Amino acid sequence: MKLMRPKQVLLRTMRSIATAGGIGAIAAVLLGLKLGSDTAAAIIFMLAILCAAIWWGLPEAIAGALTATAVLDYYFVPPVGSFEIDHIDDWIDLIAFLATAVLASELSARTKRSQAEAISRQKELEVSNHRLEDERHRAEGLLLNILPAEVAHELQFKGLVSPKYFEDVTVMFTDFVGFTTSAEKLAAEDLVSLLNEYFTAFDEITKRHGLEKMKTVGDSYMCIGGMPVRHPSHPVDTVLAALEMVRFVAEKPPGNVPVDWAMRVGIHTGPVVAGVVGTLKFAFDIWGDTVNFSSRMESSGVANRVNISERTYSRVKDFFECEPRGKILTKDKREVDMYLVKGILPRLAVPAEFARRYDVYFQKSPPADRPAAPDVKFAAAR
Repeated sequence: MKLMRPKQVLLRTMRSIATAGGIGAIAAVLLGLKLGSDTAAAIIFMLAILCAAIWWGLPEAIAGALTATAVLDYYFVPPVGSFEIDHIDDWIDLIAFLATAVLASELSARTKRSQAEAISRQKELEVSNHRLEDERHRAEGLLLNILPAEVAHELQFKGLVSPKYFEDVTVMFTDFVGFTTSAEKLAAEDLVSLLNEYFTAFDEITKRHGLEKMKTVGDSYMCIGGMPVRHPSHPVDTVLAALEMVRFVAEKPPGNVPVDWAMRVGIHTGPVVAGVVGTLKFAFDIWGDTVNFSSRMESSGVANRVNISERTYSRVKDFFECEPRGKILTKDKREVDMYLVKGILPRLAVPAEFARRYDVYFQKSPPADRPAAPDVKFAAAR
């Protein structure tokens, strides 16, 4: 049995006194109005005891029952003015009052307990729902880190992702020059920390220019423009992002772990097939000759320069100054025309002029925080 605290005892006592006083006040009103019927008084006292039981509890109701029995016997049951509980009717009144007090209190207590339990369950349910909602958002966030938003939503609602053909995208590959030598000399922790620093910056640049990061393989970073949302500006956006990445690598301070890294960048534009493969670990990937050709652009590139294919050049020549390299032999023994991007065209050096042409060609504003032309010059190879 749980003991009551002193404050609770005092509160119960005051309520019991108030209940007894209320019964006395009701009796005074009935006598003042000359409503001296013992039956009417008993009914009113019964209601008063019922209210005390419902509002407060058993001790207050019992106090009211005892008071009502005494007042009823003394003021309303003949002979009036005598206090004797020796007749059977007096005992019936007392038992009735006490029974009302006990039963009403018990029913009221059960109701209150049920309400409290219901409220408690409701709160627990709300907490559980909040936790589930947080877990759902966390799971969605993790899924969006793995898959593009549209692909993730399709996977959530359909349970699978249908392969899609994209007739026009721009693929970019990057690779660090000097990474293999550094990997042999640096501690694993330092090497991973450096890669994380570079790739985090690349992630921000990719997002700012509306591109989609595909994956990293070792020191290679791959992203794509024009997918999954198709838009015609992707060749220009990809070259802008590539120039900003090259500038970041060239201008990055040495830091605690100095490395002599430069970066090759290769870009090509063409069709690809995209889809999700695997069941244990989802992997969103793209396939097609465009991917292979873009990789060849990177491997055939120049340190700290952006190397683009002829097809990409035809799409960006109205925005960037490019240097023809002629036909270059790739790893797969193919001779293809390549171009090195030198920077934004001099006549578009003013950001407003670049934005005007970008709007004319693509009916939208260029990516936010686009570097001004003088800052986006190619860095000399180290």
